Amino acid sequence: MDNSSSHVESRWRTQLRNRIIQASSLLEILLSGLVLIGLLLSAVPLIKWMPGLLFDGNEVEIRIFWSGALTS
Repeated sequence: MDNSSSHVESRWRTQLRNRIIQASSLLEILLSGLVLIGLLLSAVPLIKWMPGLLFDGNEVEIRIFWSGALTS
């Protein structure tokens, strides 16, 4: 009886471990998707500023651009 009890507990632990692995994988995918969305949303204003900086940007505008780019 003791052997079958440990076998059931082992199976239960394996199932629990597998569920934890699945949940953590799903959470990792969800969080990386949120980070990607955040990066894309913060890049939109920087991309809009880029043409103006290339052709007629002064030093102050370039510093503001890099400040925004590096803090996003």
